[in-house]
Amino acid sequence: IFQTYVPCGTNRCQLVIDGGSTLNVISKAAVDRLHLQAEPHPHPFHVCWVDNTKLPVTERCLVPLQLGPCHERLYCDILPMSVAHVLLGRPWLYDHCVRSCGRENTYTFQHEGKNITLTPSNPAVRPTKDVQPTLLLREKASEHRL
Repeated sequence: IFQTYVPCGTNRCQLVIDGGSTLNVISKAAVDRLHLQAEPHPHPFHVCWVDNTKLPVTERCLVPLQLGPCHERLYCDILPMSVAHVLLGRPWLYDHCVRSCGRENTYTFQHEGKNITLTPSNPAVRPTKDVQPTLLLREKASEHRL
């Protein structure tokens, strides 16, 4: 999962990029918190989540995002979600001709002739030093000498 934080208007938003999503989505809570103007969706539809929950998509809004030096406003469908404030899916990836690097978990696209590479944020929670790793397999002394 690619997750980072980006400027969104005068605030910072948690952003997730998901190449498996067919939508660009903003959470209803983020719309309220950022005081964005919702508008009726021109083509309402339903989405199904992994748990087979069916949700209507009846509204969308223009979301101001800053991805590096690239400032843009893009339409996102409004849905209740807790995974992030903004989720960018295949529509955004396609429109920006984005290249992903799975090894480094980065996304690169061009803006005004320059490459912009998005890098993930560090995890919010880090283990403390006194946490011992969990061993799923124990090595034998003979295996250790290899």
